[in-house]
Amino acid sequence: MPRIRQYASKYAKEDILCEIREKQGRHNLMQTKALAEAVDIPYCTLRRRLLDPDDLTVAEIRKLNEVLHLDLAKVSAFMGYSTREVKRLLESEVSA
Repeated sequence: MPRIRQYASKYAKEDILCEIREKQGRHNLMQTKALAEAVDIPYCTLRRRLLDPDDLTVAEIRKLNEVLHLDLAKVSAFMGYSTREVKRLLESEVSA
C-alpha cells in the first residue's frame, strides 16, 4: 500500500520506532531498561519517550544515535530536516 503525504508524520514516527527496535535487537539491548542504561537516559523518561516519540529531544536522539547508530534518513524524516541538516545538528551537539 503506498504511503500518503498526509500521513507523513505518522509514518516517520513508526519508522523511527521500528529503527530503534531493530537496532536494539542487533546490540542485544532489547529491554528498555538495558537501553536506558546504555544511552544514559533515565528508564522512566526513555519509556515515556518511546511511547510518544514526538517528545524526543535532540540530545536524546543524539544519545540513541551514538549507541544504536540509527539510519540518518529515518531520523531526518522524523525530525523534519534534510539528512545534511541532521548530520550537522548531531555533530554540533557532540562538539558543544
